[in-house]
Order: sequence, then structure tokens, then C-alpha cells
Amino acid sequence: MGAAVGTGKPGAWAAAFSRHMVSAGEECVLGVCFFAYNYRMVGPPRGLPRDAHAPKNSHTPQGADQTKRSNQPHCGGCTMSFPSGESSSQGPQAQAAARRAALLSTLAGFAILVAVAVAAGALMFRALGPALEPLEESQASRAEGHPAVGQRLPVLELEALTDGSQRVTLADLSGKVVLLNFWGTWCPPCRAEIPELAELYHRMAGHPRFAMLPVSCGPAGAEAETLEELKEHTLAFLSSKQLALPAYADPGGTTRAAFRQLGGRSVFPTTVLLDGQGIVRAVWVGYAPGVVEEIERRVASLLAE
Repeated sequence: MGAAVGTGKPGAWAAAFSRHMVSAGEECVLGVCFFAYNYRMVGPPRGLPRDAHAPKNSHTPQGADQTKRSNQPHCGGCTMSFPSGESSSQGPQAQAAARRAALLSTLAGFAILVAVAVAAGALMFRALGPALEPLEESQASRAEGHPAVGQRLPVLELEALTDGSQRVTLADLSGKVVLLNFWGTWCPPCRAEIPELAELYHRMAGHPRFAMLPVSCGPAGAEAETLEELKEHTLAFLSSKQLALPAYADPGGTTRAAFRQLGGRSVFPTTVLLDGQGIVRAVWVGYAPGVVEEIERRVASLLAE
């Protein structure tokens, strides 16, 4: 099972916003790294002596005890070690400077961790960036780029699950534009898409040359459902969502096997657009907001040919 992730037109704004955030994050990483490196290599800011944060006279019992304690881990694992031979017998100003130096050192370590986290996020965005492309540039182009496009579906044999539907074969669909959708009640992207397909079905139901065939499929890898069990689960789902939509089954996976012969995969949902000769004209793998609108445009264009 799989599902595509993408966005429709609103996603273009999200993609642009995400890119700006990554760009700002990369600039932040550079700034933070420069600050941390400068502090580690050059030392505290001007006016804050390096030895201001180091205790003196550690040869005294009190100084030695303070030096010993000062070499223990602090702040969740950051270690601040102080040189021996110095103690904290300085005045209040020096002690305050030492506290500031310790704080800056801690902040520098924390800043490095933040920089690493932001850099990791930027790398993840670059890896997943194509999923944030607008629908018109990604999902629509992939619909025509599927390996099955241009080939004839060799077999289509479906059994009706809903009242009023009949057994369907490829011969019954000759001359019709067919929208074949493989979905399952167990599949979250399918459950999100099927109400939109139901609306499309009702908008196009009056066209004599159009047929929509939603094929309900059992979960892959699970114990095979009987036809009666599949029917029960499918009708219960459609009833719970108040969807008036025909539903079909693919006994033995015959139609799905024929689609796989053309280069298709068992991914849910998958929508296949066939022309009047049974030639695959487009394939949508997975669901993304706006994909059903794109499907409707392609159906209308094919009907107009």
C-alpha cells in the first residue's frame, strides 16, 4: 500500500513559504556556526578576560575542592573545565564575569545543537521537496508519465457489490470513457478521496459515454476477504459516509493483475483513465488535495475529443 503526498493550488503558497523558511534557516545556521566557532577559537567577547571565569589558588583546600567540582559535567553533559592553579578569590566583578563566560559557553554549545537540527531539517526538505510542488507541475505531469499510459488494458472483469450495479467486462465499456479507481475502506487516503469521487460521479452520471468504476479491494498482505465480507465492509463504509456510489469487486485480482502487466503497482488509491478503445490515457497514483479536480478536467477533455 502507498499514498502520494502533494498539494493543490493552496500548496503553492505552502511550498513557497517552506522554501523561504529553509533559506532563512540556512542563513541562521551560518550565523550560529560563526558565533560558536568565533567564541570557541577567539574566546569571550572583548572586555571579558579569559581567566575571569577561572578560579585561582587551587592549592588551598577550598580552591582545590572548587576546582574538583568545576571539572564535573554540567548542563546536560556539557563539560566546563577550569585550569588548575587559579581560584575564585577574585572580587564580585570577576565572579560576575565568570558567570557570564560560563553562560556564553553554554549558549555556544546549545547554538551548535540548534544549527545541526536546522541543517538536518533543510536536508529533509530538499529530499522531500518534490512532494510540495504545486499539483499542476507534479501530479498532473506524473499522470501522463506513468508506464501504462498508451497501452491497452488487456482484461477488465468486475463484480457488482451495490444494488443496481451489474457485472462489467471490457467489452461492455467499448466506446466509453472509463474512470477506474482501486481503493479500500482500510486505506486512509482512499477514505479521503472517495467522497470527492462520489461528487464527480454525480456530476458526470448523466453523460452516456462516461462510466466510473470504483473497485473496492481488501488490504494487501492480509488474509483474503471473501466476496461477501468485502461487500459487507464496503456497503457499511458507504452507508456511514452517506455516499451514493456504485462499488465493484475484482475477484481473484484479475483486473489488477492486468494493470500490473502494463507497469502498474499495487498502490492505493490508484485511478486509471481509459478511452473508448480501452487505452490508458492517464494514471493517478495516491491522493492529494486537488487531484479529483484534475481528474475531472481530464475526463471532460477526453469526452470532448
